[in-house]
Amino acid sequence: MPVIEYKEFKTYLQGADRDVLAPVVLVYGEELLCKSVFDLLLEALIPGSDRSFNYEPFDGRDENISDAVERVNTYPFLAGRKVVALCDSRVFYSRQDKESLLERVKEAYGDNQTEKAAKYFVSLLGLLGLSLDEVLAAQDHQDLKLSPDRPENEKMLEKLLNTCSDKQLKVPADQDDAALLQRAIEKGFPKTNHLIITTDIIDKRRRLFKAIQDAGLVIDCSVPQGDRRADKAAQDEVLHEKMQAVLEKNNVKIEKNAYQLMVDMAGFDLRTLLSGLDKLIDYAGDRKTITLKDVTSVLKRTKKEPIYELSNAIAGRNLEAALFSVESLLSENMYPLQILSAMINQIRKLLLVKDFTRGEHGRKWRADVSFARFKSHVLPDLMAHEKSFLDRIALWETSFSSLDSTPGAAAGPKSRQPRTVTDLTLVKNPNNPYPVYQVLKNAENFTEEELFDATARLSRADVMLKSTSHHPKRVLEDVIFAICRQPDQAAKH
Repeated sequence: MPVIEYKEFKTYLQGADRDVLAPVVLVYGEELLCKSVFDLLLEALIPGSDRSFNYEPFDGRDENISDAVERVNTYPFLAGRKVVALCDSRVFYSRQDKESLLERVKEAYGDNQTEKAAKYFVSLLGLLGLSLDEVLAAQDHQDLKLSPDRPENEKMLEKLLNTCSDKQLKVPADQDDAALLQRAIEKGFPKTNHLIITTDIIDKRRRLFKAIQDAGLVIDCSVPQGDRRADKAAQDEVLHEKMQAVLEKNNVKIEKNAYQLMVDMAGFDLRTLLSGLDKLIDYAGDRKTITLKDVTSVLKRTKKEPIYELSNAIAGRNLEAALFSVESLLSENMYPLQILSAMINQIRKLLLVKDFTRGEHGRKWRADVSFARFKSHVLPDLMAHEKSFLDRIALWETSFSSLDSTPGAAAGPKSRQPRTVTDLTLVKNPNNPYPVYQVLKNAENFTEEELFDATARLSRADVMLKSTSHHPKRVLEDVIFAICRQPDQAAKH
């Protein structure tokens, strides 16, 4: 059968013949979407009142593939359908997934889901062929070989190991569970029996995946995690659908700016967003509308990219969001000079845009230019503008190099050579031009004079932060107020 996307599953289920539903179903992707599909599928196969005897769930992170295979080949206790579920299965995990697993360990630990992080951790150790005893005995943990950016935080590692011990978690044995499951699926189950597998990681190249696709149904609940325009649109669609369902269930609405702030604070994290929405509904009480003030009063930032959010807030002259981002960054012990550096880089980008739009190459740019027209008409001119600029830089450096060199002297390792100044360009990746388009749009929020003024203020802030007599938070907030306030507000000061 073909792979069905999450958003198509309800329609598929409504038109499906319940008597001939697939004997094996694989549901993979985003955790909460998988659970939503799983619940609908289980209800279609066995209504809640009939699950006492004919439904057997297994934790797929335990060593129980053989048990699940045995149970799905056993006839039901009572007449009717029987469902065996392998939930959160790691049967598709392979050594190539170790970096992905490590990120899941860090993410779950960072969200205070220590037990979940520990389960990912033992899966990772299983892939690496390491035991808990070997990790405990290691002095510097170099034998873990988790990834080039392996966690250096000994406190995290210690807590994970303690959790593994407390919960009696075991490192999975080195056995070919995938082959065992594949043979069982190809052989087939009793006609009344069904197997449901949920997982976050799959490999479509593996024979097991093909066996499931040939014998049953695959449901894709994955959501793209990138920053491309299409990725963001897919994320927004899922977030809006899930949050709208909760709002309608509780007969509550949310202000548009309050919704956007929730998304800005959490990023694409369905669990955090829905949990936050439940808190806001409780906080609002009898009120039927959740406001921006409710969000700022109740929720805390969880998004992993506050520097990125700060840059966006500065570019959009969003004072409230910029102050919130700085507060978050300081609470995470980021150095004030690092925060200031991010602000300087953003203003520098906006000045580069102004240099482009006022020159001969930038004549095709207008604030209302569509993204499609930007790609076809403006982007080529912007790339030509930057090439011309870099060529001039290289020429200057060649001239300086010749002036500095002594006639007849050999060029030593310290001799000045032409170099490409990549921090003075906007187009880093021509295949992903949407962020560049956004920078050009954001530059419309400022005049050139305002950007020069911002540069001067940031320079003064840099000097003040390097002096021990000024409070870093106050210095950063003052410069943010100066940059983000609107022109009519600036005129009053």
